[in-house]
Amino acid sequence: MRKILTLALLYSTISTPVMSAEIGSVTGYEIPRFVSTKSIPVNVRTGPGRRYPVKTVYRVKIPMQVIDEYGYWRKVRDWQGEEGWIHRLLLSNKRLGIITTTTALLYNDYHNLKSIEVRLKKDVIVHLKSCKIDWCEVKVPLTNYSGYITPNVIWGLDTNEIFE
Repeated sequence: MRKILTLALLYSTISTPVMSAEIGSVTGYEIPRFVSTKSIPVNVRTGPGRRYPVKTVYRVKIPMQVIDEYGYWRKVRDWQGEEGWIHRLLLSNKRLGIITTTTALLYNDYHNLKSIEVRLKKDVIVHLKSCKIDWCEVKVPLTNYSGYITPNVIWGLDTNEIFE
């Protein structure tokens, strides 16, 4: 009996189809996908329209994950798991990320020709310039800091996402 059960579990695991990303019915883009807020402030509403009450107001540009679409509205999720609706004109394809745990930022000091390490604390927002499997090139807004960090400490990326 145990062998039959094991074989049945193995067969069901092998034959399970791989799910592909959902495509948005309005934009034709993949869902979920990451974007960022474009302007300040940004109202997040409880539903897809101005008649719905404001749930949250963001006063800094942050990354968001689009999880649904309805007309001109995008349902989004933030790094804390809060969800709501934002008008599409208030979102940008510019990539931002939020540091999830204190991490090292390695960058080149061209005057001394060496790498210098800076610590980025949790919840710091970074511009994502490019990402590879093992590292992302980032810039910290309103500073001169730019360099490289590992992608596993960034909210705002899909697992193993690569982009230039």
